[in-house]
Amino acid sequence: MNIPTSTPFPVPSFQNADADASPKQFLAFLHNLVAENLDGDPSIRIPASSRDSWVTVINGLSDHFLASFPTSDVVPWGAMHEKLDLIEITLEIVQRVTVRVDALYSGPGDAAAKIFVRLLGLCSALDSWVDVDIFFEDEIPTPARLRGKAFGVAADLLRHLGGISTGGGSHTPSWKILRSILIECLDVGQGEYIDISAIWLMLTIYRLCVSAWSA
Repeated sequence: MNIPTSTPFPVPSFQNADADASPKQFLAFLHNLVAENLDGDPSIRIPASSRDSWVTVINGLSDHFLASFPTSDVVPWGAMHEKLDLIEITLEIVQRVTVRVDALYSGPGDAAAKIFVRLLGLCSALDSWVDVDIFFEDEIPTPARLRGKAFGVAADLLRHLGGISTGGGSHTPSWKILRSILIECLDVGQGEYIDISAIWLMLTIYRLCVSAWSA
């Protein structure tokens, strides 16, 4: 297995301002990352010793590709082909790393919470696209497809935190991380005024929990 280095991104968006890799080249790089490290039997564990490298990978990807998504009045769906492909492979990598790397979210930092917020934000943004009349070109991911993937990855993250041991030691128990995430989300609905976004959040959290523990 080829464990990625701590700075695995050969594109300007991450570490190297002089890098000139195109989105197409970077997409190929990510597919190769999956093929070399994350394919095969999903029950084969990736040791906690590589945890920091994989946290760097998924944090970098989620910060860049999952952090924001334009609304339908800003850009046509068909004009985002490369962006959509990069979001889809990012979701695939986050999902695979989440379920295979031991103690992934139990070390220093708040990777689980950050990525969960990114996934919720992406779900919310994609919800606004689902009913938009879009001309779909061949092989371009649809809003419903991406939304389903983002929702599934978020459910997998909750399921992972709620059901997998972190290996003991100085690691924070995963159930405590899960509890912290859910409490923060539920606190949104405790204010004097609850707007549509808060209602959406509460319903989404409920559906995620149902999905995570009914599978």
